[in-house]
Amino acid sequence: MNSSARFVGTYRNPKTGGIARIVSTDGKLTLKSIGGSFVMHPVSATEFKLADFDVRIRFLPTDSGKPRRIEMLGAGLNEPPLEQVTPFTPSPTALRDFAGEYASDELNSTYRIGLEKGNLVLHARNLPATPLEPTIRDEFEYPSYGLTLHFTRRSGRINGFTLASGRTQGIRFERRPATSSPAPPHAR
Repeated sequence: MNSSARFVGTYRNPKTGGIARIVSTDGKLTLKSIGGSFVMHPVSATEFKLADFDVRIRFLPTDSGKPRRIEMLGAGLNEPPLEQVTPFTPSPTALRDFAGEYASDELNSTYRIGLEKGNLVLHARNLPATPLEPTIRDEFEYPSYGLTLHFTRRSGRINGFTLASGRTQGIRFERRPATSSPAPPHAR
């Protein structure tokens, strides 16, 4: 096993909910975050430099029983270490619970989340329809823009979500009765 494989995983910013995924392709690590893919070049056994950026990823020592953590170092980066999380893998039946229409009074906007070809897809004005990627339980990422949707429940049923992107946190969307037609049959 390639020694860099131990770094592969999903990491989450505990403050913003932002997600970074580290994958290995042909023995080379790549950071996937905010819609981009960045090759990681080793600097030491636990530190990597992102190709074309003055950013370093440092894997912090782990304490017994605690998740692996990474620091992102570079000018203007002042975020807490990201913590490795176990990815949420909802069943197709569970995904249906998230589909629906959600409205934000703050943004004066309605987002529709449809279940299409086994994926949740966000439909919003001025955003391309894009599959959402599960992160942790009741949370999904719109990866190309770095948006995080954290769904909330009341009495076990999904009643809305909060939207976060970087320092913008907590924009509330409430679940509404469906007012638009479902996704076209070819998109399902």
